[in-house]
Amino acid sequence: TATFAAGAVAQSQSAKLTSETIARRGLGAMSSGIDLRPVVLYNPSMLSVNFMVPGIIGLIMQFQTLLLTAFAVVRERERGTLEQLIVTPIKTWELMLGKILPYTVIASVAGIGILIAGRVLFGITVVGSLGLLALLSVLFLLGSLGLGLLISTVSQTQAQAMQMALFIMLPSILLSGFLYPRETMPVIIQKLGLLVPLTYYLQILRGIILKGVGIDVLWQQVIPLALFSLAVFTLSAWRFQKRID
Repeated sequence: TATFAAGAVAQSQSAKLTSETIARRGLGAMSSGIDLRPVVLYNPSMLSVNFMVPGIIGLIMQFQTLLLTAFAVVRERERGTLEQLIVTPIKTWELMLGKILPYTVIASVAGIGILIAGRVLFGITVVGSLGLLALLSVLFLLGSLGLGLLISTVSQTQAQAMQMALFIMLPSILLSGFLYPRETMPVIIQKLGLLVPLTYYLQILRGIILKGVGIDVLWQQVIPLALFSLAVFTLSAWRFQKRID
C-alpha cells in the first residue's frame, strides 16, 4: 500500500507539472488526453493492516504446528519416555495422532482468535465462505504438521529441531508474501516462493477474507498446497512409523 500511495503521489505531481508547463506555453486549450484514475477493488482504503492480518493467521498457524509438533516427539526422546510409550499396547498411528492432534486444536484456536481480533480491532470481516476457509486451513495444517513430524524423526535434540524449524520458517516469512506483495519481488525470488507452502495459503486467506472468491478462483493455489501436504504428511508418517519400529 505504501508503494501504491507513493506512486499515486508521484503521478499527481507529474500531472501538475505537465499542466503548468502547457499553460506557460500557451497551450491551455489543448486536451490532456486520457485521464488515468486507478480504482482499488479490494482494500480501497489501502490499509496495511488488511494485508497483514491474514498473513499473521497463516504464519502463527504454521509456526505453532511446525515447532510444537517437532518438540513434542524430540522431548520424549530426550527424556527417555518415548521408549516407554513404544512398549505400551497403543498402535503407532494412535501415538502419532496423540502427538499432533493437540497442536492442531491449538493452531486452529489461535487462527480463530486472530480472525476475531481483526474483526473487533480493525473491522476486518470474512467476505467469502467460512466453510471453505476452514477446509483449506485444515489442508494447510496437515502439511505443517507433516513438516513438524518429519523434523522430529531426524532431530536428536530440541536444539536441532529448533534450528531445522527456523530453516523452514525464515524462507516462509521472506518469500511467501507475508511482508510485502510477491508481485514486487524479482522474478527469481517469486519462483523460489512457489516452493513455500505458506505462499499458497496466504493467497487463499487473502482471497477468501478480503476478496470473497471461491474454489473456482483459488484452485491454482489449492492443488499445489494439497499435493505438498499429502506428500509431506505421508512421508513423515512413514518415517515416524519406521523410527518407532
